[in-house]
Parts: sequence; structure tokens; C-alpha cells
Amino acid sequence: MTYKQVGEALGVGPCRARQIVVNSEWKLRLVEEGKDKKRIAVLELGVRACNVLCNARIAADRASVREAIEDGRLNPRPNGLRNFGWKTYTELCKYAGLENPNLQRKKMRIDTLRNEIRNIEKEIEHYKEIASR
Repeated sequence: MTYKQVGEALGVGPCRARQIVVNSEWKLRLVEEGKDKKRIAVLELGVRACNVLCNARIAADRASVREAIEDGRLNPRPNGLRNFGWKTYTELCKYAGLENPNLQRKKMRIDTLRNEIRNIEKEIEHYKEIASR
């Protein structure tokens, strides 16, 4: 099939169809080279996430990825691993069975805002007491 035909079947353009085919061929080649757990895990991750794990020298099995995230070796920080941002971090967290980090950040922000509201309410009560004297 041509990329145009593949794209029509998938509902994407020929350029995106080529990207999908190349990515799939890359994953199949990895599986054919070695049928161990590390290679098969690649099928569930994107190319960028696999490259991050390879660059960080972390095994691609779920337990190793989870351990690396929990102990802070895998963390999308400035000047860290190349091409490792929040989107890839979210993908790796999902793969490792961890909570979505974006939800964690939002929950932390909500807790911070709740604490700020409590502090403001305390200040208001304090000023009301002073004003009533």
C-alpha cells in the first residue's frame, strides 16, 4: 500500500501515515532482535519514552520505571535528559501504573489554595475582632 492509501484507511494524511509506518517498523525490528521483556515493553511505549529510558540507562520493565520515578531519577527538569518533558513523563507514569503527574500537581495546587483561603479567613476574623473592640 502507498502512504496515501494507509492514510486514507487510518483517517490521517500521507505524511502522518509514513510516521506511523516507520514507528511500527522500528518496534517490530526491536522485537525481532530480542524477545525478552525489555524489548516487548517497547511496544507499549512511544519512541521518545524508549529513548529516554535508554539514555537514562533504566530497564524498560514497569518495576524499574516505577522505581526510577519514585526515587527521582526520572524527573522532567530543565537541563535533564534530552526530549524528556511532561508529556513523556506522563506516558512513563501511566506505563508504570502511577497516578497522572498532572493530577498530582493540580491536587497540590488545590491544597495550597485551600490553605491560603484558611489563612485569609483567619486574618479576616482577626481584623473583625479588632474592629469590634
